[in-house]
Amino acid sequence: KAPGTDWPAMLRLGERAAWLAALTLSLSPLYIVFGRIVIFDMMLTFCMTVSCLAAFAAMEGGAPRPPAALFFAAAGIGTITKGPVALLAPLLVAVAWAILRGRPGLLRRLGWGTGALLYAAILVPWLVLVESRNPGYLHYAIIGENLERMTSNRFETARPFYFYAKVLLPGLFPWILYAGAAAAHHVRAMLPGSAAGTAGRRVGGAWRAAWARLAAETDRDRLLAAFSGVWLGTLVLFFSLIASKRPSYMLPCAVPLALLSGRLWAQALTGAATTAGRSLATGAWWAAAVCAAGALAALLAGPGGIAHGISRGKYDLLLSSRPLFTLTAAGLALAAVVLIATRKRRPAALFAASVLAIAAVVPLAQATSGYLDTVRSSRPVSQYLEARLQPDDVVICYEQYRPGLNFYLRRPINLVTSGTPFSSWYIMRHLDEFRRDPAFRMITLDE
Repeated sequence: KAPGTDWPAMLRLGERAAWLAALTLSLSPLYIVFGRIVIFDMMLTFCMTVSCLAAFAAMEGGAPRPPAALFFAAAGIGTITKGPVALLAPLLVAVAWAILRGRPGLLRRLGWGTGALLYAAILVPWLVLVESRNPGYLHYAIIGENLERMTSNRFETARPFYFYAKVLLPGLFPWILYAGAAAAHHVRAMLPGSAAGTAGRRVGGAWRAAWARLAAETDRDRLLAAFSGVWLGTLVLFFSLIASKRPSYMLPCAVPLALLSGRLWAQALTGAATTAGRSLATGAWWAAAVCAAGALAALLAGPGGIAHGISRGKYDLLLSSRPLFTLTAAGLALAAVVLIATRKRRPAALFAASVLAIAAVVPLAQATSGYLDTVRSSRPVSQYLEARLQPDDVVICYEQYRPGLNFYLRRPINLVTSGTPFSSWYIMRHLDEFRRDPAFRMITLDE
């Protein structure tokens, strides 16, 4: 084959780097937590990952048609799953990459005409079906759940621009610290060593030189690493700019970070780059500092600690477990010591120490997850009711819709309301409509 025509080869990290990328992804706390929850965001992450990798292969490979078709197919399935963001976010990544490469023409390799037809062929039948079954649902889903979430606080999920800093550090710990250390070393290496000229000129010159190198780059490995960085930065910026912010929105960011981490650790393990070892040593210091701070926080927040006043009784049951917080604090303190001790030794030992830092918080994370499951899930309520309900009993939810309760109980649920907000935004928004529907079991207090 001619060079570049084997487009899957554009995505090959090498066996060692690929396994390490998969391992760091599976060991990311954000993935560990959301992997146990049945939500659409994991499927959306899969579709966006396929679209982004397909866009890279289409723009940088010699045979763009197969990956371009895959880009739009995955975006179509993702749109059905979660909404137009499945197309918009990968498209922004592709645009950012084409601009930074200095080759806007690369976007033509996505095959817009054929791609649009494929996207429509996947999406339109579903749109027609869902609208015919639930008139008005598309307006709510597209305008309400997407545009209004992005631009307003109608759903009470608006957060400040810096919100995801509180999600990315613990959610992608410690791998994001190692990647950050590598990025810092890379930026420092690009800056001119001379003190002549202003800092602005030095940074500007380094940026122009890096841009020129990226435009002329042909090495597959370095291109994929650069694309992963652009991919990660674009997604973080995009989701930070929109109004609605939730921790699960950062799930798609874990994949490009895993690709960067896999490459970094593979280089260190093979001794292919001394800078990789220095980056890991720096990242280990940062990770140790975070572990030490976490150990102190666990001691202060535990039984009788400061968290009792902050939680206002909401999490007192969870905070009452002294052995749990003591074990977490001890584990994090031990991880901090081991990270410092192994930072300049074999990379395999440092990797094991990094895994220890994650394992230290697993008991607390499991207890927190179990507590939230009990508080938010309808399963415990349904188990309690199921043992006491007679076949002809009527189940009524007062001023709150419990998602999943009808599924677990295998019977219809009646709603009683005076018009106050529900936990379901869809029901709240269509409350007047549902009141007029005799098939919808709802009793208003003014009747």
